[in-house]
This record gives sequence, structure tokens and C-alpha cells, in this order.
Amino acid sequence: MNSYNTYFKFLKADALKILLISIIFTIGHLCIAGIYEILPSIKNNSDEFIRYANQVIAMVFLLCIVYGATISARTFSGAMSIRGNRVGFIKAFILWSILISIFTAIFSLTSEMGFKFILEMITKKDVLIVADIVWFDFGNEGFNMVPVNISFIWFMKTIFFRFLTNILMISIGFMFGAIGYRLKLRTNLILFVLLPILLIISIVSIGLRNQDMIIDAVYYIMNITLYIGKNPIMLLIIETIGVVIFTLVGVRFLIKAPIKDYAHDLI
Repeated sequence: MNSYNTYFKFLKADALKILLISIIFTIGHLCIAGIYEILPSIKNNSDEFIRYANQVIAMVFLLCIVYGATISARTFSGAMSIRGNRVGFIKAFILWSILISIFTAIFSLTSEMGFKFILEMITKKDVLIVADIVWFDFGNEGFNMVPVNISFIWFMKTIFFRFLTNILMISIGFMFGAIGYRLKLRTNLILFVLLPILLIISIVSIGLRNQDMIIDAVYYIMNITLYIGKNPIMLLIIETIGVVIFTLVGVRFLIKAPIKDYAHDLI
């Protein structure tokens, strides 16, 4: 228990940093977007609703990935220099991940809703937030999106799935950070730099030669995304399995990992 408390306090600084960055970005982004959206709508007398593309949730997902990768690739070594209890470290990390995911899920959604209501009060128009899939209701017409009815059940469901997605993003970052911590620098460059570049070049090359194939592939992926988005149980199962797999892979790489001086000990 003492070891667990030590690691919980040790990880506090990283957690507070990621939370502070999330708060600053959310408030700053909404303030700038508010000015950008309000001024044109006041000048425009049409009854058309305001479509607002919100980047807060995407940034939160990215920050969760960065947090997970930072913990396994950098903070882990410092924690092991204090006391080499890897199980205690992983337990403390999981608890902080849950706390961060809950806070960012609630804060991002309440900020979006507050921004929506303020914008509607000022402009006297309906505001449609383009943030993530839960803000929309998909009918038989596919990509025609209409605003959802905001209710308590919708609010709680949205909070839960954002929380789960945040956990998923943290586990992905944790896994990649752990892999990078154990693999040699040369292997890391090949895996995380060279291969992605080659993949992008290949996709661009195929797209230039066969645009229809790329368009069909994107349309197919979007259809799958929409189908999963309309099936909460399927989304829950997929994200839960992802969290378990990515976390276990990360733990597998770190559970017997050496300290920083002897890191990058695998291929």
C-alpha cells in the first residue's frame, strides 16, 4: 500500500499537467470559436442554424495518447529509480487514467453544451456542434446528420462513452510508449517513423493512380464507423476489448523492463 501511495503521488505531476493543458485548450478554443461564430451570425439575418466544428474532443483524445505514452516511455524509469515495484506503479497509473478520463469527459461535454447554449442565447439561432458521433442522429439516409435531442440519458451515455474512449486512447499511448521504451532506437525509427512514411506515400501514390479506389475505401470506412456509432453495445465491446488488449501489451513490455540506463534492450 505504501508503494502504491508513493507512485500515486509520483504520477500526480504528469496528471495535473495534462488536465491543465486540457482546461486551457478547451477554454481558449471555445472563446476564439465563439467570437468567430458570433460575429458572422449577427450580420447574417437568415434563420439557418449555426454549424460549429469543435476540436476540443479530438484534442482531448490526442492528449490522452500523449499522456499514456509519456508515462510508459519517460515517467516509468524515474519511478523505478525510487522503488522498483512495477505492479504498484501500474496500479497507480490505471487509477490516474480513470480519474483523468472521467474529468476530461465531463469537462469537455459540459463546456460544449455551455458554449452551445450561450451561442444560441446571443444569436437566437440553433447551434449544431460538429464534435463527435454522439452529437448526431443518423437516419436511413446515411450521412445526413440532424441534431440529437439532449436529455439526461443522452448526457450520461455521452459522458460514459467519452470516458471509455479516453481510457482507450491512454491505453494506446501506454502501449506504444512501452514498446518504444524496450525496443532499440534503430527499431523505433523503423517502426514509428519509416513505416508510417512509407504507408502514407503508398496511399498517396495509389490515390493519384486510382482515385475511385480511395473514395470507395473512405466511404466504406465511414459506413462502418456510422454503423458502430449507431450500435452502443458493439461500440462498448470494441472499446473494452481494445483497452484490455493495449493495456496488457503495455504491461507485458514494462513488467520486467529495466531502468533507463539499460532500456532499449530488445530488438
